[in-house]
Amino acid sequence: MTVAEHLRTARISKNLSLRALAAELKVTHTTIHAWETGRAAVPRARLHAVCEALGLEYKRTRALWDTERVAGDREQLERLGERLAARRDRVAS
Repeated sequence: MTVAEHLRTARISKNLSLRALAAELKVTHTTIHAWETGRAAVPRARLHAVCEALGLEYKRTRALWDTERVAGDREQLERLGERLAARRDRVAS
């Protein structure tokens, strides 16, 4: 389960609307939607408040968050490596 799925499932099980959760966290409903669809990551500084609002265990959610961040960083590094290799090939030819 991803952080996005975890948040959406918790919000729905608490019968909270996007707008209600957004109001509680002092963000926009589009921000909540972005977090729940995975288009944006919950900022680490807000993660604890999100967990409290949804009744989620912080340690578990943070572990998911950390795992996703590491995977995202790894993907970025791989793409960067590919771009650098392509640039080296262009320069060498």
